[in-house]
Amino acid sequence: MRSNIVFVLLVAMLGGLVAGLVLKERRSHTAPEPVAVPTPETSAAPSANPAPSSTPSASAAARGDAGKAPDAGPTRLRVVALGWDLVTPGLLVNDGREPNPASEFSKKKLDVHLAAVDEMLAVEQSLARGGEDADGADIAIVPLPRFVASYGRLRALGPQIFFVAGHSRGRETLLSKVGPLSKIDRKGDVLVEGKAGTSAALLALFALEAEGVSADRVKFVEGEEAKEASLEARDSRAADDAAQVREHVAVGTASATRLVPVVAIAQRAFIENNTAALASWASVWLDALARVEADPTVAARKVAEEKGAPEPLALLTRLGQLAPTTLRENARTMGLAGRSAATTAELFARTWRLFQEARVLTSPPPEAAPLNGTVIAQLVRAAPQKIAEDEAAPPKAPTPDEESKALIVRRVVDKKLDEQKVVAEAGFMADVFPRSRILVTVHKQGVTDKAGTATIVERIHERYGLTEQRVRAGKVRGTLGAVATIEVLPVK
Repeated sequence: MRSNIVFVLLVAMLGGLVAGLVLKERRSHTAPEPVAVPTPETSAAPSANPAPSSTPSASAAARGDAGKAPDAGPTRLRVVALGWDLVTPGLLVNDGREPNPASEFSKKKLDVHLAAVDEMLAVEQSLARGGEDADGADIAIVPLPRFVASYGRLRALGPQIFFVAGHSRGRETLLSKVGPLSKIDRKGDVLVEGKAGTSAALLALFALEAEGVSADRVKFVEGEEAKEASLEARDSRAADDAAQVREHVAVGTASATRLVPVVAIAQRAFIENNTAALASWASVWLDALARVEADPTVAARKVAEEKGAPEPLALLTRLGQLAPTTLRENARTMGLAGRSAATTAELFARTWRLFQEARVLTSPPPEAAPLNGTVIAQLVRAAPQKIAEDEAAPPKAPTPDEESKALIVRRVVDKKLDEQKVVAEAGFMADVFPRSRILVTVHKQGVTDKAGTATIVERIHERYGLTEQRVRAGKVRGTLGAVATIEVLPVK
């Protein structure tokens, strides 16, 4: 009986389960969205420098700068100069040593920091630190002879000249205790009071070589030893005027105004990576040079306000001894335009040779002069009208002092006449002494060769574009071994 009851209950429960399954409401099932498999193009990681989108964002549109690349900001340039006078043009237009939002540099998107030092070692140390250091420098402004003398220590940096920032105009003087250089004793060493490796030392070596004294016979002395010197190579300053009156001034950069250029140098890699910024800097500096030349008194007073700067009178004297340069002169000296014999490359090579022969330098010269013309080339392309303006204003014809003796008498000694060598040397002298008249005489066995002289003079005119007012035939007597003589006349 009990088993029958259990059986009936199990059947009832099974029936209820089946009825529940049948009567349960069915619900539709929606499959999930398929996941897209990324392709290589859509799944690539964003680049480190993504290209700007062609579709401006809402925030960019609200600012009004839709589609524009973000401003990279100004370029910082640290500049060090050997002396307050050489950095004055920059201080004038920068309104101080630190960047000024209203300055001419800032208008070119440049943050320029300026410094002046008294020793070349400080310049070398600044360049070695580089512009990333607050005490370092990207650009150095120094006289070319000082750069040549320091090149061996800076060689590893790859320094290059990219701009000429002016020329010395009376800073250096060669004084003589025996009168004209023609009276210098040709036997033994020639003692010169002065510091080797300076601009004044270059002037002495250049003048003595022209007079037939080779650089290996010149010895620079200081202190007690200087009492025996017959010459003094002096960096002239206002305080030296009285001493100069007591001695004979043999020659100076007041006449040889293109012998000592003031150059701007930087590392080769820095120039290559910042050509546009350096072109902007050089453009502002050229304008600043013209402003200083127009009113040096204002410039001297302005700079004298800087901490550590010299008094206005002392600075004014030095500014008067700095001749400004132009874009056309930069193009000519870099060998990019015109017909110049005294290019920066030639001056570098000649300075190195003279310093090496005088034992100032012992290392071999570089294979080529360390020049970089990309900055000047960019300026010329951007402003060709400036070149035309400079050409439209030719220099005044010299007024030579025909009654005075020549400043320099360069005798070309050789076994036979090399016309090309004489033409190049006469052109170099004409460039170095731009206000002097140059007389050229060709000799044949000590006698003036009128026909040969006329030919050489004509070749000089054609090669360098010089007129008869600048280069004429001379008639000086020849000396033993001289095939030609080049005379540089003083200017009234």
